Amino acid sequence: MKKYNFHTHTIRCGHATGLDEEYVISAKKNGYKVLGFSDHCPYFNISIPSQRMEWEEYPEYIESIKKLKDKYKNDIKIFVGFECEFYDEHLNNLKELKNNCDYLILGQHHYLKNGKCCNYYEEFELRKMIDDIEKGIKSGLFIYLAHPDYYLRERPIWDDIAIYVANKICQLSLDYDFPLEINTKGIRWNKKIQNDVYYPYPDFWKIVSEYGCKVCIGIDAHSPFELNDTHEEVNKMIKNYNLNMISEEFLENLIKKKGN
Repeated sequence: MKKYNFHTHTIRCGHATGLDEEYVISAKKNGYKVLGFSDHCPYFNISIPSQRMEWEEYPEYIESIKKLKDKYKNDIKIFVGFECEFYDEHLNNLKELKNNCDYLILGQHHYLKNGKCCNYYEEFELRKMIDDIEKGIKSGLFIYLAHPDYYLRERPIWDDIAIYVANKICQLSLDYDFPLEINTKGIRWNKKIQNDVYYPYPDFWKIVSEYGCKVCIGIDAHSPFELNDTHEEVNKMIKNYNLNMISEEFLENLIKKKGN
């Protein structure tokens, strides 16, 4: 039975659908105890309408989710946060967002070059990705790392480079006691595009199991309908690799610990 999801987007990011309240209604219908909104965060002076909300939009986003939190307080726990890349240049930006919401999750999709977001970490940028992830963990701003195997989206080849990256991420997770998210979105997308599943990538999660890293599930919902996902394939992977799953209470305590 599904109990929680801290990875929920909204229409503001430019590639999701549905009203904020429709996500809450869907979560209630599908038996969630906790729903966390974590839309793609804005960065001051960076505008990518198809990828993230604009800087001016974030106060309204927070206010909207807080109203839903109050409206449904007797039915479901609701939190408001952001999914963010960590960039040194935008540390103050991230701190401001964190001071105005419940939590942040770390999700390295893009890298910065000359002050601009570049699409995904290419092979020669993977060391930079690992460095950004470590800095994000050390910042103390985030509760977990979203889709740590995302790098296999652009490079779905399980070779020495992919294994090196997996081991580095798992070692960071272990060293800093920082949870990793097994993300169900890749499998849903695979059903749509009839292509190879790039995440969750089984060989990656086998390594996670060997390290014993803490793991949570993230639905990465981009429409209210996606909250009815039974994620059977992911549950099988969790069982097969005996992953060290954490509860919604564990994540709630992390939010309180990193609270304002």
